Amino acid sequence: MSRYKFRDSDIYQPGTDVPVNRLGITDPVVLQEVEAALLTQAYGVFAAELMPDTRFDALYFQALHRRTWASLYLSLIHISEPTRRYAISYA
Repeated sequence: MSRYKFRDSDIYQPGTDVPVNRLGITDPVVLQEVEAALLTQAYGVFAAELMPDTRFDALYFQALHRRTWASLYLSLIHISEPTRRYAISYA
Protein backbone atom coordinates (compact mmCIF):
# COMPACT_ATOMS: atom_id res chain seq x y z
CA MET A 1 0.00 0.00 0.00
CA SER A 2 1.33 3.40 -0.98
CA ARG A 3 2.10 6.05 1.58
CA TYR A 4 0.99 8.63 -0.96
CA LYS A 5 -2.58 9.89 -0.60
CA PHE A 6 -3.99 10.93 -3.94
CA ARG A 7 -3.81 7.88 -6.20
CA ASP A 8 -6.01 9.44 -8.92
CA SER A 9 -3.89 12.58 -9.14
CA ASP A 10 -1.84 13.40 -12.23
CA ILE A 11 1.29 13.38 -10.08
CA TYR A 12 1.26 9.56 -10.36
CA GLN A 13 2.52 7.42 -13.17
CA PRO A 14 -0.45 5.98 -15.08
CA GLY A 15 -1.86 2.85 -13.48
CA THR A 16 0.32 3.13 -10.38
CA ASP A 17 0.39 4.86 -7.04
CA VAL A 18 4.02 5.89 -7.65
CA PRO A 19 4.69 9.60 -8.20
CA VAL A 20 6.11 10.69 -11.55
CA ASN A 21 9.85 11.03 -11.10
CA ARG A 22 12.92 11.96 -13.12
CA LEU A 23 14.26 8.39 -13.06
CA GLY A 24 11.09 6.79 -14.43
CA ILE A 25 10.82 4.47 -11.43
CA THR A 26 7.47 2.65 -11.31
CA ASP A 27 8.24 0.12 -8.58
CA PRO A 28 7.28 1.53 -5.17
CA VAL A 29 9.94 -0.54 -3.40
CA VAL A 30 12.69 0.83 -5.64
CA LEU A 31 11.36 4.37 -5.22
CA GLN A 32 11.38 3.97 -1.44
CA GLU A 33 15.00 2.78 -1.58
CA VAL A 34 16.03 5.78 -3.70
CA GLU A 35 14.19 8.16 -1.36
CA ALA A 36 15.91 6.58 1.66
CA ALA A 37 19.33 7.00 0.02
CA LEU A 38 18.59 10.66 -0.80
CA LEU A 39 17.43 11.32 2.77
CA THR A 40 20.50 9.67 4.25
CA GLN A 41 22.74 11.83 2.07
CA ALA A 42 20.72 14.97 2.86
CA TYR A 43 20.86 14.37 6.63
CA GLY A 44 24.65 14.46 6.52
CA VAL A 45 24.77 17.60 4.39
CA PHE A 46 22.22 19.50 6.44
CA ALA A 47 23.78 18.50 9.76
CA ALA A 48 27.17 19.70 8.54
CA GLU A 49 25.69 23.03 7.45
CA LEU A 50 23.85 23.83 10.69
CA MET A 51 25.03 26.97 12.42
CA PRO A 52 24.05 28.41 15.81
CA ASP A 53 22.01 31.08 14.04
CA THR A 54 20.17 28.73 11.65
CA ARG A 55 16.51 29.76 11.44
CA PHE A 56 14.10 26.86 11.09
CA ASP A 57 11.47 28.81 9.22
CA ALA A 58 9.41 28.13 6.08
CA LEU A 59 12.23 29.26 3.79
CA TYR A 60 14.68 26.88 5.45
CA PHE A 61 12.35 23.91 5.09
CA GLN A 62 11.47 24.79 1.50
CA ALA A 63 15.18 24.88 0.64
CA LEU A 64 15.77 21.62 2.49
CA HIS A 65 12.92 19.98 0.59
CA ARG A 66 14.10 21.36 -2.77
CA ARG A 67 17.71 20.27 -2.28
CA THR A 68 16.69 16.80 -1.13
CA TRP A 69 14.10 15.99 -3.79
CA ALA A 70 14.85 18.09 -6.89
CA SER A 71 17.08 15.39 -8.36
CA LEU A 72 14.28 12.81 -8.10
CA TYR A 73 11.00 14.61 -8.56
CA LEU A 74 9.75 16.90 -11.30
CA SER A 75 9.16 20.62 -11.13
CA LEU A 76 6.28 20.76 -8.68
CA ILE A 77 5.65 18.75 -5.53
CA HIS A 78 2.67 19.27 -3.26
CA ILE A 79 3.12 18.88 0.46
CA SER A 80 -0.14 18.50 2.35
CA GLU A 81 -0.87 19.02 6.00
CA PRO A 82 -4.33 18.82 7.58
CA THR A 83 -4.89 22.58 7.31
CA ARG A 84 -2.30 23.72 4.73
CA ARG A 85 -1.14 22.88 1.25
CA TYR A 86 2.22 23.94 -0.16
CA ALA A 87 3.50 23.87 -3.71
CA ILE A 88 7.26 24.00 -4.16
CA SER A 89 8.74 24.74 -7.54
CA TYR A 90 12.17 23.36 -8.41
CA ALA A 91 12.53 25.59 -11.49
